[in-house]
Amino acid sequence: MNVRHRQHQPQQYFMEQESSGQIAFVFWDQNYDEVLAVTYVAQLREAGIPTKIVCLHGKRAFGTNGVLLSADYNLGEALPLAQHALCVVIPCHSPLLGHLDTDPRARIFLQRAAENGATFITGRIDSADMNLFPIPSHQVQIVINNSAAGQKAAQLGMLLAQPELP
Repeated sequence: MNVRHRQHQPQQYFMEQESSGQIAFVFWDQNYDEVLAVTYVAQLREAGIPTKIVCLHGKRAFGTNGVLLSADYNLGEALPLAQHALCVVIPCHSPLLGHLDTDPRARIFLQRAAENGATFITGRIDSADMNLFPIPSHQVQIVINNSAAGQKAAQLGMLLAQPELP
């Protein structure tokens, strides 16, 4: 039996696979809330939704409790996939959200995701940080505490996993 192995770049292969469908993105950076991040990643993946962690600076960062998470992509690698965003979870709260405004790639990503009709989920934010989101404020879901995150993440996973009606 002759078995041929397909030669490809792993990163390129996954980018090609994901570019054909909808993806949930969980942003990640220093001092973000790792409980919220992991909760959403686990619940969305369990619901069958392709979910990717995107590190804003590099590929790894420590969360608020010192847990180191590794990302699937850095922001530059994920940017071409932004128009496929089903939802974008940003597991932090003001004032940490404000640093997104300093990176033009983050603004572009959020804009492309909004154009695709993505849902945005974040922690507590003030009115100044609400301006980061290129959509009306009623389309941004705010998770107040980690105890509610599991239930909200599971509900979101079920909602997003439902097929669209014709």
